[in-house]
Amino acid sequence: MPVFDAIVTGCGPAGNLCAERLASAGARVLLLERHLLPRNKPCGGGLSRNALKQIPFSIDEAVDAPVQRVLLTFSGKKTYHKPLEDAGVMVRRERLDAFMAQRAADAGALVRAGCRLDSFTENPRYVTVETSQGRFVGRVLVGADGAHSRVRRLMAGTRRPLSAVGIRVQLERTAEDVYKGTECLLDLGAGPGGYGWIFPKVDHLNVGLYRLPGTSVRGFRQELESFIESRTELRGRKRIGLAAHPIPVEPIQPLISPGGRVLLAGDAAGLAEAFYGEGMAHALMSGRMAAESILEFLAGTAPLASYRNRLRPIFREMRDSRRLASLFFGTPHFGFQRFARNRLTSDLFLRLLTGGLSYRSCMISAALLLPWTWVGPRLGEVEFVPVRTRETDGA
Repeated sequence: MPVFDAIVTGCGPAGNLCAERLASAGARVLLLERHLLPRNKPCGGGLSRNALKQIPFSIDEAVDAPVQRVLLTFSGKKTYHKPLEDAGVMVRRERLDAFMAQRAADAGALVRAGCRLDSFTENPRYVTVETSQGRFVGRVLVGADGAHSRVRRLMAGTRRPLSAVGIRVQLERTAEDVYKGTECLLDLGAGPGGYGWIFPKVDHLNVGLYRLPGTSVRGFRQELESFIESRTELRGRKRIGLAAHPIPVEPIQPLISPGGRVLLAGDAAGLAEAFYGEGMAHALMSGRMAAESILEFLAGTAPLASYRNRLRPIFREMRDSRRLASLFFGTPHFGFQRFARNRLTSDLFLRLLTGGLSYRSCMISAALLLPWTWVGPRLGEVEFVPVRTRETDGA
């Protein structure tokens, strides 16, 4: 039986990039994916500028469109726009993940799709994994298998990271669609403790709601339906692919690199940020960092536990994102009027979306600018499709 230098589970951004980086450096890599590729994945499908910087090769083949404008609204009452250059791109996860898995294969990784990991055991020299396609042996195991990580459950039982929750549905596009592929809409008043989004893709609109940890999600599906029905331009469209999913926003740090031969990365490690619920940037970072740590470990120059030290800047950023999310969504209308809509601070707000600003820097700058937000100019309102009102209902 061949011994792999690393066995990576999960063909999401973290697992794919980790496998590609390892294989490109000459390591023997086995990449396992439970589902056949391409496979759908509950996700908004926005890749920020910061996320794109983590990928050392072009993903143009998997991109639907660049994001060049953000539309902001609060409970759909008025719409404001902010142009953004190189903010990021819109992708469909089924295409992106399959594309990146192929890049890992091209680099030399052995990809086994439709292969479910059932269990693993480790000793001082190896990790042995039992799967639906047989037994495999590696020197390191990387659990990058998502928010419901099998690897993490085998390590921690029922213990889970603190998680927000998202729900999304795909709506069919129309020939006369008001939503273009280069813009996205964020409704910062679409329910308690979170926001709603509309992200155009080539063949559908990705529409969803995000809720912070501790926010009730009772009737979440009905809230999404109400959000759709409240906007006249969304009513009557065919719905497909409804799915709710946890978004881990606070890691169980001791599990990420517990000292043996097992690491966690991406959502399996609980590395999404809490303000927007965005996880792909940190997933890609952790995948790259895991590969760097494994290569040093294989070369005998550093212990595998050095991976956790690499992640410390991500941990700090996540703590700051939870603080800012609690402040902003605790009084969302105030946050919208004074920060998101104010020209002096809207750049801070949206640079968080692109990854061009840290959460700590954002909070410091916002505090310094707070006195000026009462008198500063506002973003201009734009003509856009109105939301449903009593007047339009009776028309």
